[in-house]
Amino acid sequence: MSVEEQRVRFCGRFPPEMSWAALLPGGMEFAYSLPAAMSLQAYFRGQGHLVGPPDIEHVVRYFFPDLPYLAETPERVSPGGEGIRVDLLWNLRRHEAVSEGLYHLLSPHFRVSANGLLPRANIQVQIAPEHDEFRFREVLLSSFNVPLKPFRPTISQKDRAWVQGLLVSRGYTRDSALIFLEADLSVDHRFREKASRALGRPVFFVTRRAGGDLIYPSFGFSQTLTLLSLADLYLGDGGFFLGFAQLLEIPVVLTRKPPIIVREPVLGPFRDPLEGLRRLRIFRP
Repeated sequence: MSVEEQRVRFCGRFPPEMSWAALLPGGMEFAYSLPAAMSLQAYFRGQGHLVGPPDIEHVVRYFFPDLPYLAETPERVSPGGEGIRVDLLWNLRRHEAVSEGLYHLLSPHFRVSANGLLPRANIQVQIAPEHDEFRFREVLLSSFNVPLKPFRPTISQKDRAWVQGLLVSRGYTRDSALIFLEADLSVDHRFREKASRALGRPVFFVTRRAGGDLIYPSFGFSQTLTLLSLADLYLGDGGFFLGFAQLLEIPVVLTRKPPIIVREPVLGPFRDPLEGLRRLRIFRP
């Protein structure tokens, strides 16, 4: 007997008692998956697991201290590796490849994905390709009546006080524009003067490379996130912290088009970042 693939309209929901795992992306896509992962955690009462690249484990534990994190290491996803069993696997990736070895690790009964992005998924959702990164995952969850949980990163009072003290010690004043720079731009004296004129106020740069007033890779993730939360704007090329800037509702000025679909409003991309700063001054006097 042959079995034919059929498309059906699904009007139900998964029982909250099911055990589950969410497959998280890395890189700049990670922040855009956080609201969906938080919504899954809030909905399901069964044991949850998070799975993703090894290099984001410390960031995942910052947001999900109570959920086990399974890093995708070769020995863990190999057929001989020690695995667990979950009822349901949610693929929250949109651009990254998915390893077949995940099935040895998780042995999921239901495998939910969108647009054919998960090998051997048995529940597929067709989502319009023009949706931004947040909306893409919102549609995936709402297709199964999982309530969407509003999410904004929280900053501890301890981190806020420490970072504010550090900024003051480095010369930051309240009348300065705090710019979180995630792009390979040379922040020399001439660029500072032009940026200050474009914004109509002194500037203070937090950068990922030498030349800024503060170099954020020298800090831990929680301190860097706090720096971003205090920024007046994000100026960058679409790095790891772009999605966090949008979650924190920090104005975004792009220096080039990112490889993902970001949620509006953003300014850019601009070949000349100073033009972006001048436009921002128009919208945010």
